[in-house]
Amino acid sequence: MENDTDVKFPAPNPELASFLANHAPEIRDLVFAAQKVFQELCGPASNFYFDATSAVCAGIGYTHKWQDSFVNTATYAKHVTLIFSNGVSLPDPEARLKGEGVRVRNIRLKEITDLDDPYLRGLILEAAARARRPSEPIEPIEYVKVYEGPRRNRP
Repeated sequence: MENDTDVKFPAPNPELASFLANHAPEIRDLVFAAQKVFQELCGPASNFYFDATSAVCAGIGYTHKWQDSFVNTATYAKHVTLIFSNGVSLPDPEARLKGEGVRVRNIRLKEITDLDDPYLRGLILEAAARARRPSEPIEPIEYVKVYEGPRRNRP
């Protein structure tokens, strides 16, 4: 049976597509599929895109501040990691979240079908439920930032 993430996805943002242009097609498709899942599960949200020195990041949040993004992808040359900004506070009885920092936790995505996992989707929904929100709804924005410096661990 075919699922929603078994198809090719267009880039949700031209800058993101540009940042990922040198990545393998399966890596790009995984990022685009994750963005689609974020939008489907979390509803209208601001999108934050970063071309950083070691990874391309794409996240969402309910404010206009990138610091309030609650879930994002970090894309490296050969893999994509799902990052939960406040992952330490998420219920994780299966101990799938990795990381030893004060706040951030992550899960490495291996293929698009990982995004169909009910446990993973539950983590995304829980992160959204705990995310910072303004007192009044705001119009979502797209924020793009390119960091200067040499690119490491990039194709």
